[in-house]
Amino acid sequence: MAMRKFSKLDEEVLICCICVETLTEPKILGCFHRFCKQCLAKVIENIPVAEKTFCCPVCRKEFDIPEGGIEEIKGDFLLEAILECRQLEKDVQDKQREQICSSCDELAAMMAICPDCGGFVCQECNLSHKKLKAFRCHQHIVTLEDIECGKVAFNVQSMSSILKAPKCPVHEDMVLHINCLTCDKLICPVCAPIHHNGHQFEEIASAAERIKSSVQAMLKETVISGKALAETFETIENNKQEKINAVLDTLLEIKAAAQTKRRIISSTRDVTLEKLEEKRKMVIKTAEDDLFDISQKEASLVSEMKYFERFCSYIFENLEKEIDSKRKMLRNSQMTAQILTEDFDNWSVVLAAPEVKHSLQVAVDETNRHDRDLRLEGLCNFTVKFDTHNLSLSEPLEDLWSKCWEEHWVTELSKADENWHKHGYTKEICSIKYIHEVRKLVIAGRQSKEVEVATLDIKSGDILERSNICFPSGNLQPQHVVIAGIMNDSIYTSARYRKSFLINRNSNNRFIFTPFKLLGQTAVVSCITQDENRDELVVGVCGSTTLYRCNFKAMGLSSIPIRVEDLNPPVFLAVTKEGNIMYCDGGSQAITVSSRGILVSQFPPRNVLDRSLAIVEDQNGNVCILWQGENKSQRGEESKISDQDSCKASVVRLYTPSGTFISELIFDESVTMMTMMITDDDQDALVLASPEGRIHCYKMTSLGKGWCKCIQERNAE
Repeated sequence: MAMRKFSKLDEEVLICCICVETLTEPKILGCFHRFCKQCLAKVIENIPVAEKTFCCPVCRKEFDIPEGGIEEIKGDFLLEAILECRQLEKDVQDKQREQICSSCDELAAMMAICPDCGGFVCQECNLSHKKLKAFRCHQHIVTLEDIECGKVAFNVQSMSSILKAPKCPVHEDMVLHINCLTCDKLICPVCAPIHHNGHQFEEIASAAERIKSSVQAMLKETVISGKALAETFETIENNKQEKINAVLDTLLEIKAAAQTKRRIISSTRDVTLEKLEEKRKMVIKTAEDDLFDISQKEASLVSEMKYFERFCSYIFENLEKEIDSKRKMLRNSQMTAQILTEDFDNWSVVLAAPEVKHSLQVAVDETNRHDRDLRLEGLCNFTVKFDTHNLSLSEPLEDLWSKCWEEHWVTELSKADENWHKHGYTKEICSIKYIHEVRKLVIAGRQSKEVEVATLDIKSGDILERSNICFPSGNLQPQHVVIAGIMNDSIYTSARYRKSFLINRNSNNRFIFTPFKLLGQTAVVSCITQDENRDELVVGVCGSTTLYRCNFKAMGLSSIPIRVEDLNPPVFLAVTKEGNIMYCDGGSQAITVSSRGILVSQFPPRNVLDRSLAIVEDQNGNVCILWQGENKSQRGEESKISDQDSCKASVVRLYTPSGTFISELIFDESVTMMTMMITDDDQDALVLASPEGRIHCYKMTSLGKGWCKCIQERNAE
């Protein structure tokens, strides 16, 4: 093939990624990684028969195994042509001239190259080319002596034509010189008038030039995308160092302020002791308490800032890896396109162009998909300010935490439900739960003696279906309704009638009411949940911290005493995937206990006035707790609205399973119910509801996921 060096070709392209040798019969995958045919065959042979896919040994991208095995995987004839070209150069340089003559098929020393004969020719055939009329049309014969002396310069197209010019499958002696635009197929001059009469044609050179132009245009697009990617990378680098330096400066400021405070307190202590010896002990104790308080504040602030420093580094490192991966993809596709447009013959261009163009488009789309990552946007817009007077952060991390969540949808059932006001009664939402087994979001609304159970669309929050539960007749009205779960295709709810406890089983629109007595007396149920691990219900009662297991098959109950001090009776229960019980007591306690009632972890509130209302677990084992407390922004003497109506605010706090705080989501309005939902794309989503029928759905952003993972890794150390 070519009698020159491929200066623009990266040597690593010619090396097999498995055997690390020069490629032999190269095969190329959709990810543009190349392997020897035998090396790739061994990879496929080691795949179990039941599996129909295999992974690229380099990037681990998954591909289907063709029915014909390795033979049906596309060969990289472009690279194969380059390898043949280099071998030809080596043969000429090493004087390896004794070969089979392409003209007379005799083993002899080769004297020249004839493109029309298809390769090397011996001395006799070389003389025949000069004398016989039959060879007068062979105009391109060149002696090896002229090649070695540098009198003749061959290019890739002319040399590849010697060994790679495709022949017509019908007329074996004819070269495919014509491209049929109608059939999108290469044909020979004999086939054109016979089998393609009336079709549109173009000469192979014209077709190649046209395709080269389109590929070069796409190549320019990748260059533009690469520049944009480089600018984004530069922005990341600038912001990374800026943010990390800001955090480090704040750390130094905290330590310096703490040291100044220490010096002032120590100085004050010494002066006071000299003047007032009788108050020596009191002054020392006050100073020591103040010093201890400052040390505690310093340690807390330093820990918090180190969390943020690690988070910044974590986010920037991951973004750098993503950018680097995209840059490598661009480089790989650019290299392939460059080889095609600069170094190959017309047939190679026509046959390889579709896949090359597709790879270039994929590279452009991938690099342009996210102009600015939410994680980078969140960090660039976030600042940390320190108050030296109070030794605290004047702008806490709530600004960052607010960017960890995004609203997915909001539904107001009072506006969407035509039956919201019925017969003069006002419907009240009293329970909401996501039923994982059927992937449904279920709500229960109470109206007089009736309870309505409805399912919501998890994508939009719209009502999909509803059914009414009519409890036993009489003067009794349901005071408490909870969705417990689904077992055996039945929805279980509970209702509290004065001092009685009924379980309502809804199966095929038939209602079965089962009363339960606890400890020999009729008990008042405060909360109920399903234990999917045991096919049971876990029940909490008013006035006691003891929990009960309710087994429907055995119709029996068993008690679970909770061994935790200063605990109120439960207002909300949930069971984790590991079988532990999560417990909210309506006060400042939110805990996880084992199935035997032993404390596993505790989850602290923002302040002692917050009340725990609900607790749920996400797919990663993290714990979300709904707290209700006072909204300080609405308090004041000038407010004409009562504290009970206006000063209630809600906050959802996210914790690790061990109780380490991660982030929080603050509401100015009061929500009292919460459940964790799984979306269609298998992501966790928080659903919060108020009794008035306003329902919010929130999903965690990529910034929040990064922050959560950073805290988990730090907590695991």
